[in-house]
Amino acid sequence: MSVTLAIWVPLWVSAVFVLSGVSKVFSPGATARSALVLNLPLWTRSRLFDRVWPWLEVALAACIVFAPSLFAAATLGIAAVLFATFCLATLRPLMASAQVSCECFGGTPHQITARTVTLNAVLAAISLACATYLLLGAPDGGSVALRVALDPDNIALPLIFLLGATTVTWWARTTPRRQLNEASTQKLASGENVLVLSPETLRLVTSDGDWIRPARIAQAKRKPLLLIFVKEGCNACETLLHALTATHGRGSLVDIRTVGAGTSYDWEDVSGMVRAASGIRSYPSALAFDSTGRLAAPTAEGIDEIMKLIVTAS
Repeated sequence: MSVTLAIWVPLWVSAVFVLSGVSKVFSPGATARSALVLNLPLWTRSRLFDRVWPWLEVALAACIVFAPSLFAAATLGIAAVLFATFCLATLRPLMASAQVSCECFGGTPHQITARTVTLNAVLAAISLACATYLLLGAPDGGSVALRVALDPDNIALPLIFLLGATTVTWWARTTPRRQLNEASTQKLASGENVLVLSPETLRLVTSDGDWIRPARIAQAKRKPLLLIFVKEGCNACETLLHALTATHGRGSLVDIRTVGAGTSYDWEDVSGMVRAASGIRSYPSALAFDSTGRLAAPTAEGIDEIMKLIVTAS
């Protein structure tokens, strides 16, 4: 790796962190929403992590640019691990063909595609390569900023970086942001059920292996649709299903479908994105759509809440 690339790569990686961090600072809840959609650990969805993480990204960028080469190399190694982690996290819904949107790099929500996964993979690879170079082949122990200042040929780089940082800040302030209201932010931080995806994007798999959109089925039938998420070996699930079989047969005002793993259920959430997006953590749980395909109520958990939801939907 040449000295020029050893300057440009850290600047590029740090610019990505600045772009992501600054935009998330001006978009409260973005980190928590992305963690929820990608089904990351519960602690990454907390309000504290949502507030701290954007500043950690900015701090990583500053360390890469201004710290001595040894510390910059260690930070680039951390960056490589983070990019690789997000690469795997975004690959899962992509492999399951689930249409999922996230705010991984800040800004407005965008659908996860092969480009998202590839970008994270490329960033992980070049971060690791640059970290290795700084550890083993760097000519001196100075920082990237110092190396730029001492090299007359690279005098334009600081100006480009400052211009980029200014552009990022302006973009983050002016880009329309998808913010949660205070009540939803509190629910998201406390782990309560908040759907962070548009209902129209939710997809499930039928027993024939075809993808279906519950919201569109509710619209087509002009009838409320209730998705009941169940699990094998769940006694409460079996009790609920027996009760529904006895009280809600043909002619029911509500279209009730079961969602679980196996052919004994109507549909299956193969990717787990619907459960993650609706905050389902226990069984049985239910998600209700009205006849227009919109969510009729928050996610219900337990037999009592689900029965109340059925009465409300009817």
